[in-house]
Amino acid sequence: MSPPRFSAFTLAEIPRIMVLEPDLALTFSDLQADGTAHLLRQGVTGIGANSRGIAGIFAMIRMLGALTGCEVATSNLIAGYQRPLTELAAATEGRKRPIVYLEDRPGWEMIPAVSSSRIIEIKSPLILQPDPAALTNGLDAIRRCAARLTKDRPMSEHTAAELSPGLMLRVSS
Repeated sequence: MSPPRFSAFTLAEIPRIMVLEPDLALTFSDLQADGTAHLLRQGVTGIGANSRGIAGIFAMIRMLGALTGCEVATSNLIAGYQRPLTELAAATEGRKRPIVYLEDRPGWEMIPAVSSSRIIEIKSPLILQPDPAALTNGLDAIRRCAARLTKDRPMSEHTAAELSPGLMLRVSS
Protein backbone atom coordinates (compact mmCIF):
# COMPACT_ATOMS: atom_id res chain seq x y z
CA MET A 1 0.00 0.00 0.00
CA SER A 2 1.30 3.44 -0.90
CA PRO A 3 1.67 6.04 1.83
CA PRO A 4 -0.73 8.98 1.72
CA ARG A 5 0.41 11.91 -0.41
CA PHE A 6 0.02 15.46 0.82
CA SER A 7 1.89 17.27 -1.88
CA ALA A 8 2.43 17.36 -5.59
CA PHE A 9 5.40 18.72 -7.47
CA THR A 10 4.52 22.37 -6.81
CA LEU A 11 1.67 22.19 -4.30
CA ALA A 12 2.06 21.14 -0.67
CA GLU A 13 -0.87 20.76 1.73
CA ILE A 14 0.95 22.20 4.74
CA PRO A 15 -1.75 21.55 7.41
CA ARG A 16 -2.01 17.89 6.40
CA ILE A 17 1.77 17.55 6.36
CA MET A 18 2.08 19.14 9.82
CA VAL A 19 -0.34 16.59 11.29
CA LEU A 20 2.37 14.00 10.56
CA GLU A 21 4.88 15.95 12.72
CA PRO A 22 7.72 15.57 10.20
CA ASP A 23 11.32 15.74 11.31
CA LEU A 24 12.61 16.66 7.89
CA ALA A 25 11.34 17.95 4.55
CA LEU A 26 13.30 17.09 1.40
CA THR A 27 12.74 19.06 -1.78
CA PHE A 28 14.36 18.70 -5.16
CA SER A 29 13.37 21.77 -7.14
CA ASP A 30 13.22 25.54 -6.78
CA LEU A 31 9.58 25.16 -7.82
CA GLN A 32 8.96 23.76 -4.34
CA ALA A 33 10.44 26.76 -2.55
CA ASP A 34 7.10 28.21 -1.39
CA GLY A 35 6.01 24.95 0.24
CA THR A 36 9.43 24.53 1.79
CA ALA A 37 9.31 28.07 3.19
CA HIS A 38 5.93 27.35 4.83
CA LEU A 39 7.32 24.19 6.44
CA LEU A 40 10.42 26.01 7.68
CA ARG A 41 8.19 28.67 9.27
CA GLN A 42 6.37 25.85 11.05
CA GLY A 43 9.68 24.65 12.50
CA VAL A 44 10.36 21.73 10.14
CA THR A 45 13.97 21.30 9.08
CA GLY A 46 14.28 21.43 5.33
CA ILE A 47 16.93 20.31 2.89
CA GLY A 48 16.57 21.25 -0.73
CA ALA A 49 18.36 20.70 -3.97
CA ASN A 50 17.71 22.10 -7.38
CA SER A 51 18.43 19.14 -9.62
CA ARG A 52 18.56 20.02 -13.30
CA GLY A 53 19.79 16.70 -14.57
CA ILE A 54 21.20 13.32 -13.68
CA ALA A 55 24.33 14.81 -12.08
CA GLY A 56 22.13 16.92 -9.78
CA ILE A 57 20.07 13.89 -8.78
CA PHE A 58 23.24 11.99 -7.92
CA ALA A 59 24.57 14.99 -5.97
CA MET A 60 21.42 15.07 -3.82
CA ILE A 61 21.67 11.34 -3.16
CA ARG A 62 25.34 11.74 -2.16
CA MET A 63 24.43 14.65 0.14
CA LEU A 64 21.72 12.60 1.86
CA GLY A 65 24.11 9.68 2.22
CA ALA A 66 26.71 11.94 3.83
CA LEU A 67 24.14 13.47 6.18
CA THR A 68 22.96 10.05 7.34
CA GLY A 69 26.35 8.32 7.52
CA CYS A 70 25.41 5.94 4.71
CA GLU A 71 28.11 6.77 2.19
CA VAL A 72 28.79 3.15 1.17
CA ALA A 73 25.11 2.35 0.65
CA THR A 74 24.74 5.62 -1.24
CA SER A 75 27.65 4.78 -3.54
CA ASN A 76 26.09 1.38 -4.23
CA LEU A 77 22.70 2.95 -4.93
CA ILE A 78 24.18 5.45 -7.37
CA ALA A 79 26.18 2.69 -9.08
CA GLY A 80 22.92 0.77 -9.51
CA TYR A 81 21.31 3.81 -11.14
CA GLN A 82 24.34 4.49 -13.33
CA ARG A 83 24.72 0.97 -14.69
CA PRO A 84 21.68 0.88 -17.01
CA LEU A 85 22.33 4.48 -18.07
CA THR A 86 25.92 3.68 -18.99
CA GLU A 87 24.86 0.55 -20.87
CA LEU A 88 22.18 2.46 -22.75
CA ALA A 89 24.59 5.28 -23.63
CA ALA A 90 27.11 2.76 -25.00
CA ALA A 91 24.41 0.98 -27.00
CA THR A 92 23.16 4.22 -28.56
CA GLU A 93 26.53 5.76 -29.35
CA GLY A 94 26.54 7.00 -32.92
CA ARG A 95 22.87 6.17 -33.50
CA LYS A 96 20.25 8.67 -34.56
CA ARG A 97 18.02 9.59 -31.64
CA PRO A 98 14.22 9.63 -31.80
CA ILE A 99 12.50 12.98 -32.15
CA VAL A 100 10.78 14.09 -28.95
CA TYR A 101 7.94 16.64 -28.95
CA LEU A 102 6.92 18.16 -25.64
CA GLU A 103 3.50 19.39 -26.73
CA ASP A 104 1.01 19.32 -29.57
CA ARG A 105 1.55 21.86 -32.28
CA PRO A 106 -0.32 23.03 -35.37
CA GLY A 107 -0.08 20.40 -38.08
CA TRP A 108 0.46 17.65 -35.50
CA GLU A 109 -1.41 15.07 -37.60
CA MET A 110 0.85 15.78 -40.60
CA ILE A 111 4.02 14.71 -38.78
CA PRO A 112 5.05 11.40 -40.43
CA ALA A 113 5.37 9.54 -37.13
CA VAL A 114 1.84 10.60 -36.15
CA SER A 115 0.23 9.84 -39.52
CA SER A 116 1.85 6.36 -39.57
CA SER A 117 0.87 5.60 -35.93
CA ARG A 118 4.46 5.52 -34.73
CA ILE A 119 3.85 7.82 -31.82
CA ILE A 120 4.19 6.72 -28.24
CA GLU A 121 3.21 8.90 -25.33
CA ILE A 122 5.04 9.05 -22.03
CA LYS A 123 3.60 10.97 -19.10
CA SER A 124 5.99 13.80 -18.29
CA PRO A 125 6.28 13.17 -14.52
CA LEU A 126 7.93 9.83 -15.30
CA ILE A 127 10.86 11.26 -17.22
CA LEU A 128 11.04 14.96 -16.40
CA GLN A 129 10.96 14.82 -12.63
CA PRO A 130 14.26 15.90 -11.07
CA ASP A 131 14.51 12.99 -8.65
CA PRO A 132 15.70 9.36 -8.69
CA ALA A 133 12.37 8.09 -10.03
CA ALA A 134 13.32 9.53 -13.42
CA LEU A 135 16.25 7.10 -13.42
CA THR A 136 14.05 4.09 -12.67
CA ASN A 137 10.41 4.68 -13.60
CA GLY A 138 11.37 7.02 -16.44
CA LEU A 139 13.86 4.65 -17.99
CA ASP A 140 11.36 1.79 -17.58
CA ALA A 141 8.71 3.85 -19.41
CA ILE A 142 11.10 4.40 -22.31
CA ARG A 143 11.89 0.67 -22.38
CA ARG A 144 8.15 -0.17 -22.48
CA CYS A 145 7.79 2.17 -25.44
CA ALA A 146 10.67 0.43 -27.15
CA ALA A 147 9.05 -2.94 -26.45
CA ARG A 148 5.87 -1.81 -28.21
CA LEU A 149 7.91 -1.11 -31.32
CA THR A 150 10.00 -4.25 -31.11
CA LYS A 151 7.33 -6.80 -30.21
CA ASP A 152 9.07 -9.52 -32.20
CA ARG A 153 12.31 -9.10 -30.21
CA PRO A 154 12.92 -9.78 -26.54
CA MET A 155 13.22 -6.77 -24.29
CA SER A 156 16.76 -6.00 -23.14
CA GLU A 157 18.78 -3.22 -21.60
CA HIS A 158 19.57 -2.09 -25.15
CA THR A 159 16.14 -2.24 -26.76
CA ALA A 160 15.56 1.48 -26.28
CA ALA A 161 18.69 2.05 -28.34
CA GLU A 162 17.06 0.22 -31.26
CA LEU A 163 14.22 2.73 -31.64
CA SER A 164 13.68 3.73 -35.23
CA PRO A 165 14.49 7.35 -36.09
CA GLY A 166 10.91 7.51 -37.41
CA LEU A 167 9.55 7.07 -33.92
CA MET A 168 8.26 10.09 -32.05
CA LEU A 169 7.95 10.14 -28.27
CA ARG A 170 5.30 12.57 -27.10
CA VAL A 171 5.82 13.81 -23.58
CA SER A 172 2.54 14.85 -21.98
CA SER A 173 1.37 15.86 -18.54
